[in-house]
Amino acid sequence: MDISQSNPIQLTVIRNLVSKLQKANNHHYVDLVKDISGLFKNELGPTNYSLLAEIFGLARETTAAKHSIQLKLDPGLNLDSIYQAALTFKGLPVNEASDGARCLRYLEPRKQKDGEVVLVEHVWNPDVSTWHDQNIRIPRRDSKEHDQDDFEALKRLTDKLIEDEKLAKTVSIHNLTPLASIENSTVINCIWPCPDRGYKAKHLLKHWEALRKACYYDSSGAVRKVPLNLVGYSTDSAGFSLAAAIQLMTPTQDEIEEGVLYLGLGIDEEEFVSPYY
Repeated sequence: MDISQSNPIQLTVIRNLVSKLQKANNHHYVDLVKDISGLFKNELGPTNYSLLAEIFGLARETTAAKHSIQLKLDPGLNLDSIYQAALTFKGLPVNEASDGARCLRYLEPRKQKDGEVVLVEHVWNPDVSTWHDQNIRIPRRDSKEHDQDDFEALKRLTDKLIEDEKLAKTVSIHNLTPLASIENSTVINCIWPCPDRGYKAKHLLKHWEALRKACYYDSSGAVRKVPLNLVGYSTDSAGFSLAAAIQLMTPTQDEIEEGVLYLGLGIDEEEFVSPYY
């Protein structure tokens, strides 16, 4: 890469570092340094980026985050993420994977993209068809329940969730990754608080069905101008994931009669084939 003779980027970076060393507080970063900061924060993650920022005088994590474009995720399947993934991966074949992450067992308010404030972190029904109405609205004083105020109504709800063991301790995180790219780009497309038991293969199959539809159709049912080429799913060998995969890749007479096509290797010993939608 050639170095500009009139305004080299190296001098801009050096001026920024010197200025940062001279003024520990109230330092004003030029957009170029913010761009560099946002890039490396996304690549390295918060912990490693904090170390790099101190050494090279880059913007703090908060400043870098505010300067970059962030996609807010609501619990459930996020169609905006799928649209963003389609633009990012540019026609490459894409794989979905999911895993559970531990979370703290408490309720917290969250403002959704539509502006409504709801309570999250309670266990959801694993059936994806119910996810549109799983969030809890903030309760208000109910005279029939002898509430003295709104706080007592909220406490009554929380006590009930604790008694029924309905506060989630695990969040299922689903992400999309291109299969034919040298970059490690990943887009999270779904997060939901899952139950300790009762999450079965049939629920994962319904999620895959909803995901396949979302990859090719938008929320209005129209065909996406830029589809997401979903080709598979990765599992960490969890029992319900393997059961769902076996069921998905084992043809049935009903599916064949409905016109579902299957792709295989064409060898005599193969047991499973891939449905082609």
